[in-house]
Amino acid sequence: MHNGDDVIRQDVQNILLRNGFSANEFTITTKNGSSYDPSQIVSAQVWITIEKNSIKKQYGLYRSNWPNDFETDLKNGYFN
Repeated sequence: MHNGDDVIRQDVQNILLRNGFSANEFTITTKNGSSYDPSQIVSAQVWITIEKNSIKKQYGLYRSNWPNDFETDLKNGYFN
């Protein structure tokens, strides 16, 4: 059985391979935390940080469609 980190890492690796990148080029970290919005709601959150050559971007697991956002960033050259 996979834990959440394993599933996230596998998703990232699949996206990288699909776009011609090697998973060895990127560092993937996850961190539990919380998020806040103007309506005064604080909720549990998992932050996914993806880094390549000192270029870093953080995605919120529950705040966005992070796989799509990450793939769009790759295609737009964000990590180049």
